[in-house]
Amino acid sequence: MLALSVAVVAGPGAAAQPAPTAKLPPAAVNNPDVPLATILALPKAIQQNATIHIDPDLDPHVPIIYGDGTAVPGQSAAAKAATTDCGIFAVWGPPLAWGPTYTGTCAVAGSVGFHLTYWWTKSQNVTTSGAADGTGWNPGQTWYQLGSTPNVHLWVPWGNVLAMPKGKAWGASAPAGITLDIHY
Repeated sequence: MLALSVAVVAGPGAAAQPAPTAKLPPAAVNNPDVPLATILALPKAIQQNATIHIDPDLDPHVPIIYGDGTAVPGQSAAAKAATTDCGIFAVWGPPLAWGPTYTGTCAVAGSVGFHLTYWWTKSQNVTTSGAADGTGWNPGQTWYQLGSTPNVHLWVPWGNVLAMPKGKAWGASAPAGITLDIHY
């Protein structure tokens, strides 16, 4: 039988010390799949939320609003100013097909039981018809039909999630396709 022995040698004056442990923000503990650098770049109001679920793909530098449209405190002046432009983004649907996925301009920080309101309108001078889908969270990211009728408000489950709304369009008429504005 072969025995193996390993000796650990420390330098002069070195004593075995435990690795330093930093106290993680509550949001980091609740979101182990989100890089710590992402969480630390978020406003303190989000970092200290022990129950919020953060989309792992979230860009922490985008403007963040609460579900009621108000800016999350603690953001940079530029991000806070940009929250006034949140809530609308254009999507394109090719003829008789779904277009690519587009992402809103701001992240939404929901709350328990929160539903995000979506509706869509045709962009200026659009005469063709179409339809739209938008994302919600139930419990993971899920696509919801926003219908084929403009200006109908639809509520999709969002919950206590920090994420960017996403949408896509269907161009119901050939050959033009359609450009829609998705509102949230």
